[in-house]
Amino acid sequence: MSKAKQAQLRKTVAPFEKSDQAKSIKQLVNTIIPFLTLWFLAYQSLSISIWLSLPLSIMASGFVVRTFIIFHDCCHQSFFKSKKANSILGTITGIITLFPFEKWKKSIPFTMQQAVT
Repeated sequence: MSKAKQAQLRKTVAPFEKSDQAKSIKQLVNTIIPFLTLWFLAYQSLSISIWLSLPLSIMASGFVVRTFIIFHDCCHQSFFKSKKANSILGTITGIITLFPFEKWKKSIPFTMQQAVT
């Protein structure tokens, strides 16, 4: 990649280099709460009909994907500014998504420096 393209890439991604705590909390609220609510409703609706539980489970699965994205950002230590907060949230979201946080965090070799070189 040429130096000019590297400079352009750095300029393009610069707004996303720093975490924003307000946005992070908003993402948590609009991901974890709907997931837990849908999960609970799907479980409760099993006593009524599996056909009622099925669409609720499908909707909940979308929030599991969003939870994994939060988990992944915590592995990169980029969801919160605090490493401890990333570690705690990464562990919790890892339990929800069934991925081991510490193992996953240590196996991510990709960095922005590798992207531009």
